[in-house]
Amino acid sequence: MRKLACIALGVVFIVIGGASGFCDVEEFPRSFRLEDYKVRVGTYTYDAKKFTNGVWAGGTLAISAWSVPEGILLDWLETYGDGQNFLHLLYRYAITDKGSVEAGYASLNPSGAIVFDAVYEDPLVTFPFGQTSFGALWGGAFIEKRQGILNPLYQASFARTYTYAVLGIEDVTVPAGRFERCLKIARLRGNQADRIGWFAKGIGPVKFIYAQEEHSFTLPGQPPVNLVGYSRLFALSSFVE
Repeated sequence: MRKLACIALGVVFIVIGGASGFCDVEEFPRSFRLEDYKVRVGTYTYDAKKFTNGVWAGGTLAISAWSVPEGILLDWLETYGDGQNFLHLLYRYAITDKGSVEAGYASLNPSGAIVFDAVYEDPLVTFPFGQTSFGALWGGAFIEKRQGILNPLYQASFARTYTYAVLGIEDVTVPAGRFERCLKIARLRGNQADRIGWFAKGIGPVKFIYAQEEHSFTLPGQPPVNLVGYSRLFALSSFVE
């Protein structure tokens, strides 16, 4: 099963990272605490690269995380060569006895106004608390309900299924330095692995690879919206608590 999983994930990411060393993982401890690798309160800055329509663009990803009574708010802002916002999201995470739960997010325009707000029904635990081990799987199905704020055309609901898998540990070198024994986690969206992240103990995410296939969706009363495929790479350049 492990071999098949490695082959499948390697195929998805071969165009952006190459297959060499993809499944060369160390022997992992029998059990570990996943919460030791989660996002910390603070500011993360990453060197970013985006590959769309055969063209690479360089930029920056800034993530700011802070505590609120309900849990954690996480501000995600990607900008690229022309300085324009490529993606600006505000994620909401609840902290429960089971772990960190992604409860929804808001999409913001370049001026910071909310375009739409999304709430997850039966949200998933993204980082379970307690002991787990190499090869662990978790996830499930949920409903994303969007409420159009600036644009009512975004009023829609989507059924989503995410599965998370612990692939192993690897040493990672990024602009912020070398991080040893990083936890490597994949997220599968349906039957497609759309994200692999490397998480350093006590720091959180130090490297990400995202892949999005070309796809389309339809909003009520509107023609189909076609989205091009892309790849995005993020490498940590600084972290300040």
